Amino acid sequence: MIHAVTVRALRPVWLTSVLLIALNALAFAQEVPDGTDANKNEFREQTIYVPYDRLDQVFEKKGRGVFIPYEKFQELWEAARSKKRQTPDKAPPLPAIITEIDSVAVAGKDVMEVTAKLQIELLTDGWQRVPLRLKDAAVRSALIGGEPARIVVGKNGYDLLIRRDPPTPTDAAADEDGDPSPEESSITELTLVYAKAIQKTPGHNSVSMQAPQAPVNRWSIRIPEDGVKIDVQPLIAATESPAVGDPAAEPPQETVLLAFVGSADHVRIDWNPRAEGASGLAALLAVDANQQVYIEEGVIRTHCVLNYRIRRAELSDLEIEVPADHKVAGVFDQNIRQWEVKDDGEIQRIIIQLFEPAREQQQVAIDLEKFASDDLSDVVVPRIAASNVGRQQGTVLVSLTPALRSKANTTDGLVQLDANEIPAAQRNRSWAYSYRYSALPFTLSFSLDKIEPRITVDELTEVYLESNRMLVDWTLLMHIEKAGVFQVRVNLPAGYQLRRVEGRECGGAQKLAIDSSRVDGPETDSPTLEINLTQKAIGDVALVVALEKTLDHTELQEPTGESASIPIDFPSVAMDVERVSGRLVVRSPESLRVNPDETTGLKSDSLNEVFQTIATAENGRFPESRPVLAFSYGDEAKQLSLNGQRRRPQVNARQLLKVEVESGVATFTSTFTFDIRYSPVESLRIDLPVEVASTARNETKQIRDEVIDPAPDDVPEGYVAWMFSGESELIGQQHIVLTWQQTKGELAVGEPFTIPVPRLLPVEVDRSWGQIVATRDDTIDVRPLPDLKGLRLIDPQLDLMDGIQIEDASRAFEFQQEQWTLTLQATRYDLVEVKRTSIDRGWLRMVVTRSDQIDVQALYRMRSAQQRVPIRFPKNVIPDQSFDSQPLRINGQPTNLERGEDDLFYIPIPLRTGDANAPFVVELRYTTTTFDGLLELPEFPSDPAVGKVTLTAHIPEELAVIMQHGDWSDDNPNPWLQTMSEYALTNQYGGASAGNIWDDISKGVSVVNSPVESFDVQGTAYYYSVHRPAAGAGLSLRVMSLRNLNLCLFAVVALLSLLAFRSSLSKAVTLVGGMIIAVIVVGVFWPSLGVHLIDGKLALGLLVVGIAWTMGSARRIRWRLPTRTNTETSDESDESAETNEEASSEDGTVDATTGEESEFFIGDEDVQREGESDE
Repeated sequence: MIHAVTVRALRPVWLTSVLLIALNALAFAQEVPDGTDANKNEFREQTIYVPYDRLDQVFEKKGRGVFIPYEKFQELWEAARSKKRQTPDKAPPLPAIITEIDSVAVAGKDVMEVTAKLQIELLTDGWQRVPLRLKDAAVRSALIGGEPARIVVGKNGYDLLIRRDPPTPTDAAADEDGDPSPEESSITELTLVYAKAIQKTPGHNSVSMQAPQAPVNRWSIRIPEDGVKIDVQPLIAATESPAVGDPAAEPPQETVLLAFVGSADHVRIDWNPRAEGASGLAALLAVDANQQVYIEEGVIRTHCVLNYRIRRAELSDLEIEVPADHKVAGVFDQNIRQWEVKDDGEIQRIIIQLFEPAREQQQVAIDLEKFASDDLSDVVVPRIAASNVGRQQGTVLVSLTPALRSKANTTDGLVQLDANEIPAAQRNRSWAYSYRYSALPFTLSFSLDKIEPRITVDELTEVYLESNRMLVDWTLLMHIEKAGVFQVRVNLPAGYQLRRVEGRECGGAQKLAIDSSRVDGPETDSPTLEINLTQKAIGDVALVVALEKTLDHTELQEPTGESASIPIDFPSVAMDVERVSGRLVVRSPESLRVNPDETTGLKSDSLNEVFQTIATAENGRFPESRPVLAFSYGDEAKQLSLNGQRRRPQVNARQLLKVEVESGVATFTSTFTFDIRYSPVESLRIDLPVEVASTARNETKQIRDEVIDPAPDDVPEGYVAWMFSGESELIGQQHIVLTWQQTKGELAVGEPFTIPVPRLLPVEVDRSWGQIVATRDDTIDVRPLPDLKGLRLIDPQLDLMDGIQIEDASRAFEFQQEQWTLTLQATRYDLVEVKRTSIDRGWLRMVVTRSDQIDVQALYRMRSAQQRVPIRFPKNVIPDQSFDSQPLRINGQPTNLERGEDDLFYIPIPLRTGDANAPFVVELRYTTTTFDGLLELPEFPSDPAVGKVTLTAHIPEELAVIMQHGDWSDDNPNPWLQTMSEYALTNQYGGASAGNIWDDISKGVSVVNSPVESFDVQGTAYYYSVHRPAAGAGLSLRVMSLRNLNLCLFAVVALLSLLAFRSSLSKAVTLVGGMIIAVIVVGVFWPSLGVHLIDGKLALGLLVVGIAWTMGSARRIRWRLPTRTNTETSDESDESAETNEEASSEDGTVDATTGEESEFFIGDEDVQREGESDE
């Protein structure tokens, strides 16, 4: 039982929400399926509680219910039970469609009639409109099932009006849910006949219509003519309908085309009606021929194009006549199905069958060729004639290869054409002859001659003569004109072997393109070299032929003193040449003496001019060979033979004897250099003194030494003969090094000892000379004794042979003969300690900042023999705060500054290769804490030798240096310290500059990254310098604020101006002069202060004093005005004078004076009074 409860505190909004929730819950309740118990469908009573208040909190809790009135609940409950489930909409998207069309179009005389069968599928019930289109066609009939169809006018033509009845309920089938089955579709066939007029133009018919559209759209097009070409647009697929039926029966006189056009918007049918022509008559033909004849060496090729013009009937086969002596190479055209050649006596007939009969025109291209014999006296151009034609006309164009020269013998029936009359397609080629004929027959023949090449030859024959063989490089440069060649033939001399044949670029000629070469004939019978080319050679071409011949002459291998006769044979061109000119160069090594013996047909030439036309082909292959003879020749016969002789060996010997003097021992090193030329020698001989031979050692590798025993007769007394030999004969430059020592014991200081220098004598040499070099250490002095003989002094650093450099060389001598005498005297001395470090130049740049700190850059040009140079910085330098990130750089490279005990630091000296005394540049950077006017320098405790040191002080612009103290010179530009003559010469006051100072420091030293540019400076630069500064020699500067200095100067000028204001002219001049003298005195004795006075401030002060005096003088001027002359009485004059005196006494000026003349006076009152008293 449901208890109804009255809801009082229920808001309208919440009541509406409750009703909507209940309605939705009942609307989506499931219906009871069929076959279930009826009791289960009954709804049981439920108790619903509705709260009076806090309804919003109740709805927010899960599982809560809603209370509504029982009557309202019954109404909602019945509505939910009666609601049915919505079935989905199954209506088709279209009411009807045309699925297939089968059309048959038959062309009549003026109209094309189309019978179309349309398959129409109706998808919905009721009346439907199916668009048939056909807006531009006439409908003749429309039938459905044999009954007339309803055709109405639509937007785009015609529409079919058709109705479909709905199915009865008994025929409708229900699905398993009890819903009715979908509506079944029905298919209707419409037979439609329509027609469209044919649009006719001359030789062309066309029909275009707006046919019905369907996915499957088949057309059968029938034209009542046989063999008509039908064109359908759009054409998706088409095929011609084959003839069916009895083959023996007469074929139908129509053309049928099956086409598929798809859903085309328009269907267009085009065809050309068949021309009947002249019934029973043959075709009327005219031919235009374009014949091109190409005549080359040994072959005549003809290309002829025949253009048929056909009238009156079709043409299915052609016949063409060509000469029997020409071969038909080909007949070409796309419409040619086959062709054959038939012999008919002196002519050949070409029978051509076409794929399709030609109606208006047909083109045929024919290629002929004929291989000509050597007889070129009469060459006939082939005549190509088309058979069964009414008229044939055309052109004949003849092209000749450049290798042929022609003359037209017969030109019957031909008219020569101008170049502009040649058909445009053939104008791009050069034609030797061009003719036109108007009718057949014509005759054209030529007489031909081969153009022989015109060849001029330049030759260069290079003969390399050696002791056992002779090599020949024969360079052939040919200038070929008129006609090219494909083969080069060369006559080789007998007895020579061919080594290589290759093309060569020289003298502006191209490399000859060689394919192969072959020697025809044995080497002993002057064979012929045949060179085949890969392409025709014309113009300037060149090749080189290398030959070799073995020589067996004892006179060339050994210096016998006799000469051998050597004949020289020349290669030659085995071709017809117009001119031959050449040059011959004979090369031989120095070991051979070569002279010409027989020179028939040859002319001596200069070795400097022989390679002007053709460069040499030697290319460094024979470095020991040199040109010795040169000849030039021409076309005439030539013959050359040489006399060759082996030269005897020439041996030149030079000796470098080095004497190294040390304490207690003298070491001798004798280096012999033998230059062996022309011929080798088996051994070399040197005679050594007996005392030297007992201790001498041979230091030369691969050179053996032995004492000659028994001794030769020519060995001097007291000498031993040594023989030196190698693994083979000696030639060229050979070196022999001998060493020995003389021991004298330990030398006492200041005690000299003598060292006799022995003579080593090279024997069996053509020339001998040498040099003696004495070296010593730092504690020994070496000098020659007065018994010097046969020697001359030379510079040991510059004059040694072969540019040899010997360290510590103190003395050097040179001898040009064997008889010389030299005794050296050596004395030992003690070394004295000297300063090991020197500072050639120093430069300190100190920048005073406005924070009373000083940034310092110290640059030193140093030389040192120490590994470390100690340095001590000023006391106001704090190491942990004052140093830069890289406080030390040597030659621009960062280096670590080493710290020692107390306040001592060390500069590590880098290792230097080469000159240990080379200078280097040291750069130091640090910062001092305070500036009190004293600029201190770093100290070097090792007391090095110090040169000039420059200090550049950069003072802020608001401070002025007025005085300096210390042993420093002022290098600033100062006119007080220089003469006017110096200023006149230089046009400027002298002074130091940063560029000049850095150039002096870095001269000869490679410094990376100039330190002058990397150090930032500001303020006014003041330059000071000192030579050899003492320890602690700092620079003390007295600075003053520039503002205070200007105030002082202004006070002095103001005082002088006040004095000048009340002074006379003489006193003012005295004041100005005194001011100038004071400035000069200050500039001379205190130049630093004078620099600040000599500028514009002095001129301004003088100007102010002058203005003050002028103002004071203006107040003291008395004016005398002019008066007019009259005859007044003296009483009036006296009154005027008294009045003037009173006025003058009051203001100190004079107003006017009396007299006949006018006066105007300006001057001092005192002067005027003195003048008046004098009067």
